[in-house]
Amino acid sequence: MTRHHKTLTPEKWAQYPRYKQMLMIGSEFSRILHLKHEEDQKRCIERAFELIDLTIADPKRRKRSKELLRLREMLGEEYIGRIDLRKIEQYYAYCLDFAKLRKYA
Repeated sequence: MTRHHKTLTPEKWAQYPRYKQMLMIGSEFSRILHLKHEEDQKRCIERAFELIDLTIADPKRRKRSKELLRLREMLGEEYIGRIDLRKIEQYYAYCLDFAKLRKYA
C-alpha cells in the first residue's frame, strides 16, 4: 500500500489529542461519501488505514486500541469488497462522536 501521509511521523501524530486524531480519520470517511469513483474511494480507505495504524501505534493509546482494531477490520472488508456507503456513514458518525466528547475530556 502506498504511503499517503509522507510528512506525518508517529511522533507528530502522537502530539494530537485523541479527538483530533479521530476527526482526521473521520474526514477520510467523509471524503469517501462524496466521491463517485471506487478507485478514489479506495485511496481514501488507504489513507484512513494509515491514520488508524498511527493511532493504534501511539503508546498513549495502546490500552484502548480494541475498538480501533475492530474498525480497521471492518474497513478492510469494505476495501476488499464492494464499498457500502451506509457502513461508511456509521464509521464517520463513530469518529465524529469523539469531537462531541471533547468537551467532557
